Amino acid sequence: MLDVEPERRGEDPGDCWCAADAVSGRVCWADEHWLLMVLDSGLPVMLLLQPQAHHDLGDLPDELAGELGRLLVAITAAVQALPSVGRAHVGRYGDGGAHLHVFFFGRPARVGQFRGSPLLDWEENLPKVPPAVADANAWFVAARLAVAYGGAVVTPEPRPEPSP
Repeated sequence: MLDVEPERRGEDPGDCWCAADAVSGRVCWADEHWLLMVLDSGLPVMLLLQPQAHHDLGDLPDELAGELGRLLVAITAAVQALPSVGRAHVGRYGDGGAHLHVFFFGRPARVGQFRGSPLLDWEENLPKVPPAVADANAWFVAARLAVAYGGAVVTPEPRPEPSP
């Protein structure tokens, strides 16, 4: 056993990404409290939801906690509306950073071996989805979220396709 729990990035709010206005992905949707970002992945879509203010899950104010519940439902429904997605998996892993971040993984439709917890093992070993496909899927989710929940779709910056 470790002598103490290792410190996470952002334990001191001044060292957190939110203090520097840096994000770990491309923002596809936002409102006054939350950001939804698309991450590169081997899955049809992988998104990350984070509050804009520095909070972790255990200290989320009641208003934001209520919003988080509604966002979990709305984002899950939007991810599952993608024809290439069979189910949306949702994960919160708090060991690396003290700023709340919730992942949404779109499990490919009809791929039985990806069902359940093996999805994350597969995701790490799959070739990345082409950026144009990943972006189209993320902005599809963002548009549905804006209708179902509110907030705004963030216009994507074009990015080049990777060279073969």
